[in-house]
Amino acid sequence: MSQRAKLLSVGTTLTIMLFISFFDTFTQIPMISPYAASLGAGALMAGWIVGIYSLTNSIGNIAAGIVLDKFGRRLPLVIGLVWAGFGVFLYGVAKTPMGLLGARAFHGLGGSILVPAIFAIAADTSESGQTGRLMARIGAMIGVAAIVGPMVSGILRQVWGPHGVFLTVFIVMAVGSLLALTLPETLSQRQQSTQKSASTPSLPLTAPGFLMINLAALGTGAGLGVLTYLMPLQLERQGFGAAQSSSVFTIFAIVAVTFMMTVGRRGYRPTTFAIGFLAIAAAFAILALNPSFAVSAIGMGAFGTGFGLLYPTLNTQVAAMYGPESRGRAYGIFNFFYTLGIVVAPPVIGWMMEFAQPAVAYACVSAIALVGAALLYANRHLVEVSQKRRSASPAAV
Repeated sequence: MSQRAKLLSVGTTLTIMLFISFFDTFTQIPMISPYAASLGAGALMAGWIVGIYSLTNSIGNIAAGIVLDKFGRRLPLVIGLVWAGFGVFLYGVAKTPMGLLGARAFHGLGGSILVPAIFAIAADTSESGQTGRLMARIGAMIGVAAIVGPMVSGILRQVWGPHGVFLTVFIVMAVGSLLALTLPETLSQRQQSTQKSASTPSLPLTAPGFLMINLAALGTGAGLGVLTYLMPLQLERQGFGAAQSSSVFTIFAIVAVTFMMTVGRRGYRPTTFAIGFLAIAAAFAILALNPSFAVSAIGMGAFGTGFGLLYPTLNTQVAAMYGPESRGRAYGIFNFFYTLGIVVAPPVIGWMMEFAQPAVAYACVSAIALVGAALLYANRHLVEVSQKRRSASPAAV
């Protein structure tokens, strides 16, 4: 098989891997809270059951990065898929709320290695000038999974009940682990790719530019966390049903995928960060105007624009900043901040709702995003990386 064909095969496999990773997550979102209630969980316990996955997942991201740089990429990815799949299987075994809480914690910890491993392999295997294209392509699978996951979950739950969903996800994850075995172990190949490694800048993990990337990831995740918590609640108060609430997230996913596959695939541009956060600021400003369904759809489309611009660009720049020997830790830290934003934002907004209207919360988030856009653009020189190696032939990914 030619080198070009091998790279195309790896890129395709990584795309499937990321879809499976987020399919796992998105199938659980619409059903985990009612399933917890069916086991006897009260409102507080159900909240813990929903949130514990993200909590253990974010903590596990840091350890995952260390594992990826010490033991390679492929085997930890395979183990993570098996671990996460077994965690979902345990959902169906749980008979009490505490049992489900433990299964969710176990699932989140196992799943913490999946995304850092996938993006580390993508960065290791992509040629110069093509990293952004691959990051956009595999990143777009988040949006696809956001559309497909809840839909499949709803169909399976109606036909076979919750246990049918858990068993199906377990099987998908098991098949994914077998597919992951076909991936190359890219960390051991870095000595064979001296041209690639020598040209990648060596930066400390405390570099100001990397800190800015992580703060951008935190802000992007927080924005998504705010919408996940507040949007269904706001639409429900206006009398809209679950189907209409889900449809605005479908709009977000479609727009995000479109921008990832067009603008986002171009990789890092100084203006991309600023425009991405300006789009997010505009989204929350629009949502603050009116709680109607039409306005909500427009706002979610604007947020999809910002997310589609930012997510692949941020991942591309992490790859540009770090070589294979520290890339696993870099992606682990990056995903920690991204997941932390999703975890922290809902309780903060929930606290604000005790004394403010949703419009006020949206306006505050919009103002923060505007400040973020200004700071990122003013300090864009810190994020830029001087790369000497750009002579390799493009990869077919």
